[in-house]
Amino acid sequence: MVRSNRYGARVGAIRQENETQCALWLRDHGPSSVATLTRSVGLSRPTVEVALARLVERGLVKETEGGSDAATGRPARVFEFVERAGFVAGIDIARAGVAVIIADISGKVLVQRRISGPLPKDSHARLKLVTRETTAALAEAGGTVSRLVTAHVALTGWVGADGRLRTSGAYPDWEGVDIAGHLSRMLGCDVHVDNDVNLAALAEHRIGAARLIPDMLYVRIGSGISAALVLDGKLRLGSHDSAGALAGASLPLPVDPQGDLGWADEPSLRAVLERAEANEPEAAAKRDGFVDGLAELVGMIGQIVDPDCIVVGCDAAEHGDTIVSMLRQRLIDKGWLLYEPAIIASHLGDDAAVLGALTRAFDSSAKHLYGLDEVGLPEIRFSDVIATSKTPIAANTP
Repeated sequence: MVRSNRYGARVGAIRQENETQCALWLRDHGPSSVATLTRSVGLSRPTVEVALARLVERGLVKETEGGSDAATGRPARVFEFVERAGFVAGIDIARAGVAVIIADISGKVLVQRRISGPLPKDSHARLKLVTRETTAALAEAGGTVSRLVTAHVALTGWVGADGRLRTSGAYPDWEGVDIAGHLSRMLGCDVHVDNDVNLAALAEHRIGAARLIPDMLYVRIGSGISAALVLDGKLRLGSHDSAGALAGASLPLPVDPQGDLGWADEPSLRAVLERAEANEPEAAAKRDGFVDGLAELVGMIGQIVDPDCIVVGCDAAEHGDTIVSMLRQRLIDKGWLLYEPAIIASHLGDDAAVLGALTRAFDSSAKHLYGLDEVGLPEIRFSDVIATSKTPIAANTP
């Protein structure tokens, strides 16, 4: 009996793998005839026909108007991937607002929605706002919550392996709260939560500045200074999920014990950089001192990690190239690194965290769509993106 169960499980697993091979080929290469699909995936025609029948039954594939087989010229049955059989969502809940990106399961980004301004102080109202914005984005994409397969959320703070916020300067009232669980019930799908800087690093590695580079150090200059590591192509979280969570008091930078970056007499780093660009000596000195401290920090981490590439993301993105250029020169002049790694400004800017969340949503959708824990990430395509933006009004926030 045990042997029979094991055999049945193995047969079921093989059948699942065959179906996934066929589905992914159609997803990534477009409509194909049965003959073309058979040659492409390396399975027998009867096996492919059984797989296609099951995929059609599950709604992932449909048969289209017949064409002709390229090899024989005879009429052929043609199948295609149903791109809008489901949707995935990337969500970034930041200090300054909420961003939502909706893509169909083929990887096509359909809607990017961003709201800015102060979010509700009440923790439940904040969750309702995120749910409302995600639902609205889905509606713009032509979908409904019932067709949302998975969602992934980027949050500012230390996120544990259980998906709960351990500490957060942005939303301390969410510390210890099962945010993923609440949103999962509100959205009716599987929801996961990760640190925003880690997700931004993942996005830069997968679809941004450091694509295909095995080892990357990502440095984020926002309200504070944070870092993340991708080693051997994988995000390195550390034994306690806190890798890159730099202690503010230990940095050679103008950062207070709470980890906030700034000067007592300056409103922001952007203001310093703008004044320095206008050749104001005092601001230029502050900018130079900031870059010196940043170079020392990056040099220390770089000596330990030895990355192929260093990607720098900055809230003041318009000054990113200036910071990168100065940082590169400091590292060379000071000799803080034994080599000269590629130092690149972020390609994804403010969208890095939400795009990282989107790619992780595709990761977690694999089990729901294909019955497998891991499949290849689809090509993320941005053509015909609908971008919307608004500022929430506290009085209208539920």
